[in-house]
Amino acid sequence: MSKIKATGRKDFKINLMTKVAVTGGAGFIGSHLSEKLVLGGHSVTALDNFSTGRKSNLSNLESSPNFTLIEATILDYSTLKKHIEQSDYVFHLAAQSFPRTSFDAPLDTLDTNIQGTTRVLEAIRQHCPNAIVHVCSSSEIFGRVLAFVWRVEWQVLLSHRWLVCAVLILFLGSRFTS
Repeated sequence: MSKIKATGRKDFKINLMTKVAVTGGAGFIGSHLSEKLVLGGHSVTALDNFSTGRKSNLSNLESSPNFTLIEATILDYSTLKKHIEQSDYVFHLAAQSFPRTSFDAPLDTLDTNIQGTTRVLEAIRQHCPNAIVHVCSSSEIFGRVLAFVWRVEWQVLLSHRWLVCAVLILFLGSRFTS
């Protein structure tokens, strides 16, 4: 069976001129990561549906021959497959992370975060089993709620959402190793 590799090493370096896919590539972290990778000589494909990310975050990369921006959701398996199978590394940053959206559209949030992560991992397992996968998040999982309206259940709900993703990744990772 295929392996999904993981690394926690601080000194981990990407070889020169590799192909990298970044889901959530138009977000704050994804756009900065994409820029750093392109400047480092890598070929980057950023995938984003622009639900929270912005094209303007990537405006300085538009003319680079080493950068491709694909407007797509991580729920679109055929698009994921097409772009991930060409990658040596995958940075999975795409997520619905805003607390208000989580409460207004909980099923959409679960689809994006759980099904989307599952589809990213499955595309890697099926079509690019030697890729190194980085699944990341930020403090955004706790939301941008002002102190005077902060509700503990928001933090718990959002933390549990990411806990489910982490368990899913651990389960899928152990399932795919030989």
